[in-house]
Amino acid sequence: MHVMIVTHDAERQARLTECLRDKGYELSVPLARQHVLSSLKQEAPHVLVVDLYAVDPSATEILREARREGYRGKVVVLAGPSTSATLLECWKVGIDQVVGGVQVTGGAFDPGRVEVAIRASCEKEVVQRA
Repeated sequence: MHVMIVTHDAERQARLTECLRDKGYELSVPLARQHVLSSLKQEAPHVLVVDLYAVDPSATEILREARREGYRGKVVVLAGPSTSATLLECWKVGIDQVVGGVQVTGGAFDPGRVEVAIRASCEKEVVQRA
């Protein structure tokens, strides 16, 4: 399964990349957030993991444009306490899973939770087809 990771945080990206590679996922990480939309057109991942703290373009802009351009894959967002307004907008655009508590003091980010959310978003689709 192909997963694209979009985050502003290099450490989070590295930890998530390592965890997902170890679990056998095929990964892509755009060189810059400005290249996310062109990368989506070229690669069409099964799941897009987007950090709601992304800017230039924002997570909402990324998702809105991706959906407008026909992206129908699953979307997992990484959210934190200060992203509630952005999260609400992203729900309207279309997301499948939320991994919360990302920006908690003490390094509470757990890439394993993101992997569970990826699996859950895909299993939901299988259940709906059954």
